[in-house]
Formats: sequence, C-alpha cells, structure tokens
Amino acid sequence: MKRFFRHLFLGYKSYGSAIQMVIDHRLYIYFLIPCILMIGIHYLGVWVVNQQQSPAIDTVRTMNDMVWYAISQHSLDIVGTVVSKSSKYLVVILLSPLFAFVSERIEEILTANRYPFNFKQTVKDVKRGVRIALRNVMWEYFFLIVVIGLTSFLDGGIKTALFFSLPLLIGFYYYGFSFLDYINERRRLNIEQSIYFIRKHRGVAMAIGSIYSLLFLLPIDFREMMDFKDFDNYPWQTIIDFVINFIFWILISAAPVLAIIAATIAMHETVDLSNNEYAIKSTDENNDPENGAVFEDKL
Repeated sequence: MKRFFRHLFLGYKSYGSAIQMVIDHRLYIYFLIPCILMIGIHYLGVWVVNQQQSPAIDTVRTMNDMVWYAISQHSLDIVGTVVSKSSKYLVVILLSPLFAFVSERIEEILTANRYPFNFKQTVKDVKRGVRIALRNVMWEYFFLIVVIGLTSFLDGGIKTALFFSLPLLIGFYYYGFSFLDYINERRRLNIEQSIYFIRKHRGVAMAIGSIYSLLFLLPIDFREMMDFKDFDNYPWQTIIDFVINFIFWILISAAPVLAIIAATIAMHETVDLSNNEYAIKSTDENNDPENGAVFEDKL
C-alpha cells in the first residue's frame, strides 16, 4: 500500500512537471489538434442527436425503406453511444499518432534520446495504441457490468455513491494504462509485459488517468459559447458564459496532451529512460542500436 501511494504521488507530481515543461519549452502547438478534435466530437454528438430526433420514419413507405431506416437508426445509436459514453477512449484512439510523437519529444528533452522516424514503426505504434485502448474500454465496461450487478442488491445513497465512484476509479486506471503504454512500447515491452509492469505501478496509472478523466467531466456547450444573439440585452451574462465555456474547452483539450507528457515524466522517474538501449542519443546519432533490455525499476 505504501508503494501504491508513493506511485500515486509521483503521478500527480508529474502533472505539475508537465505544466512547467510546456511553459519552459513552449509546447503549446501540441494543444491545437485536441482543441479542434473536441469541437468535432461535440458537433458529431449534436448531429447524432438531431438525426435521432428527425421524423425520418414518416418517409418510410416500403419494406426496403424500413430495413434501411432500422439500419441507419441502429448505426446512429452505436455512434451516439461511442461519442457519449466512450469519448475519452475515442480521443486516445484518434490522437494516437500525436501521443507517440509528443511522448518521444518529451523523452528527448529529458534524456537526449531520439527515435528516428520510421513509417512502419509509427503505424505499429498507432495500431498498438488503438488495440490497448479497445482492450481497456472492454475491461472497463466488463467491470461496470460487475458493479451494476453488485449494487443492484443495495438501495439509496450507498448504491448511488458506489455506482458513481467505482466505475470512475476503474476508469482512472485504464486511462492511465493507455498513456503509459506508449512509453513501454518504446522500451520494447510486449503487451503482456506492459500489463505486468503497469499493474505493479497502478498508482502512477491511476494518478495519470484521474486528472485526464476528471477534466473531461467539465461541462461545455460550444453553442452557448458562440451564442451572442442576446449580447445587447445581457452583455455581462453573455461574456461570462463565453469565458467559462472557453476555459473549459482549453482545459479539456489540454487534458490528453498533459496526460501523455506527465506519463513520460513519471516513467522516466520510475525506470530512467536515458538507459533505453533502443534509443539513440542526440549527441551520438551514428549509434543506432537494434537490441535493448527491460529496465530495472527504480521505485
């Protein structure tokens, strides 16, 4: 338990270091893509809702129309579920190439390690990131079903508290897992080895995943943020609504980038990434290793 809390503290401390690194090295450009993605996910959700509420059923005249209508509505239900219930994993999947790049950049700043661009390796990294995210979302929903089963025997406030808190804590671990695995992949740990490593460092995973997850709970309404039609009548309220939603937008967009930076910093504190024999040093680019080793744990 003492080890768990030590790792938990390391994960939270790494977020402070991540913010400082962003400021010191002016890494703001990496937040641009998540900012755009958040807008896209929001309006995708709005479009799905509008499509589900449209009276398309009134246009159904034949059996063929009925079949296609059923297929389209089922597809919308699936998309809606993914957008509303799994948006955090959707971000992890869609931003996999960015996470791999940012993590390598942070490791270079910390250790002078470099990983020359290799298209095949990049594709492999992205595939692994997607595979890990899909694995984690499946396990998270499995435990959600377990929680639903266990809490079904309870009643009142205890049931509500457990139903909200337990899935949230489980999600912390699996979100953090997704970010830490990018660094484990560069250490050439296979998925089974990565699972074992992160289980031993679940405190780090939960700390990384908790900040990322909690920031996504911030309520944001882009339509309200950009709605100035009542500005003449309610100027201050309009400005306040804009500022609040704008701040939430920036915080939510910053969450995934800060998470991957914090994960890289925490991993360096844990295993000393400067010893990664798969990397080449910026000061010795002619030394291109082909083999490496699993590093000994410092913590």
